Amino acid sequence: MGLFQSSLARQPCVIVEPMTGCPRGNVGINTSKPLGLSVDDALWSEFAQKIDPLARMLNRGLLVATTILFAVAIAFVITNMVVMTSIVSLFPVIIGVIVVIGITLAFVLHVQNPKVDKLIEEVIAEFRPRFGEKGHKIEYLTQFTGTCKPKGARSERVIVFPIMQETVVEAGNAQGDSTPTTQTKDEEDVPSASLFDKMKEENASS
Repeated sequence: MGLFQSSLARQPCVIVEPMTGCPRGNVGINTSKPLGLSVDDALWSEFAQKIDPLARMLNRGLLVATTILFAVAIAFVITNMVVMTSIVSLFPVIIGVIVVIGITLAFVLHVQNPKVDKLIEEVIAEFRPRFGEKGHKIEYLTQFTGTCKPKGARSERVIVFPIMQETVVEAGNAQGDSTPTTQTKDEEDVPSASLFDKMKEENASS
């Protein structure tokens, strides 16, 4: 579990892309309702059934490309040992494989994954009012999802459900009477990026 995901473990959340050594496609989410999420099972099931197929689309193609790369590398070694073929003569093939892998990586990270992120955001926007009625916000938080990232960093994607708390406000009427009214206030009423930074700070101080 990454720094981001371990910080979010304090509140209901769903890991869309786990922080692993190598990005993997067709992973999906844990469709069990997160602990502390106070929505009915029917609503959660409907939400999970729409998010899970999208999560499985992330990084699709990277595993195939990596498998091909390893297969070609093994083939080069065997060919060099058995047939005694010069590695220099295989340079065009090696370069070709590297180019194909690079194109696949660029396509997945800069074309395919952003489209999937947008689809996930659309599903969240669709369900946000219904989760709000049950006392939860929905935020889709991502980190290091591009090609440029700090050394050793891994991409992470998480859907978090901050709890909304109710506050009682005294509102006076024209006759001077005060009538208590209930307003709903977000427990984490901040943009996603700020929430992300706050989670990291809390984790570092604990």
